[in-house]
Amino acid sequence: MSHTRYKIYNEGQPHFLTATTVEWIPLFTKPDITSLVLDSLRFLQKDRQVVLYAYVIFVCLLEKLHNAKEEHKTKSMYQVWQEGSHPQEIYGEKMLIQKIENIHNNPVRRGYVDEARYWRYSSARNYEGMEELLEVRTDWRNEA
Repeated sequence: MSHTRYKIYNEGQPHFLTATTVEWIPLFTKPDITSLVLDSLRFLQKDRQVVLYAYVIFVCLLEKLHNAKEEHKTKSMYQVWQEGSHPQEIYGEKMLIQKIENIHNNPVRRGYVDEARYWRYSSARNYEGMEELLEVRTDWRNEA
């Protein structure tokens, strides 16, 4: 399998990025694994100075194709994320609003919740002033 890496060249601009688990394995049904992703995002915020504008963590599993057998392999033999994630640079406020709304409404479109703010693993809660799991920059509209 060829691994393609995409680089963010304009680090001063927000970028839209999606990631999908290999074979749509439903990892995020397990709170411990979801917490690991949240902790990873917190690390990026604190130690790598990454600003998070919006996020949603969920799984869209329509069908489990096979039962994975427990195998003893080294950690380097496992891949979690599918290849092919392409960071998309955000150009202007209109595009930023579109991407944030798209991110927040994913669980609604999938029928998991009636309103985006009810999805626990979403920054829609931050924008509604509700209890949050991650710090998210919501004051971007107030910039000059």
